[in-house]
Amino acid sequence: DDNGQIVEETWTTIEPTVTYTLKQQAGPARQIKMGAAKVAEQPSDADFDSAAIYTVTLKDTTDAAHKLLYIDYAADCARVYADGILVQDNFWNGKPMAVRMSDLVGKQVELRILPLRHDAPIYLQKDQRELLDKEPGDVLLRLNAINVVKRTTKRL
Repeated sequence: DDNGQIVEETWTTIEPTVTYTLKQQAGPARQIKMGAAKVAEQPSDADFDSAAIYTVTLKDTTDAAHKLLYIDYAADCARVYADGILVQDNFWNGKPMAVRMSDLVGKQVELRILPLRHDAPIYLQKDQRELLDKEPGDVLLRLNAINVVKRTTKRL
């Protein structure tokens, strides 16, 4: 920290503090177009109308300032809404999406995930590309888990 003291930070998964329910199956995957800068265009708000939609229920919201919602998914991208307002979005990078619990407490939480086509013109890390290539069917869309993790710090 700023005073020259060593601070130890740990993250602990808290079980079970969240449940989720599929509200809408994903529609067809979006056709990803190349933009003017020769990179893949980001999805539009309208693209998320046909996303897989999950209702997320937080069971324990105490100490929310020190907790994150970790969303482990594999797909194109995901968005989290609280009371219909976009809180966070994330392009799949092989790591869980982290959302501050303090943004979600006392609100109706919804997760929307867009499927990823095998022919998407996007850069993926080797492990991601292998997962996409091995996925049967036309698209990759997996929601592996949603967990709550708590941060604790202590001065050594």
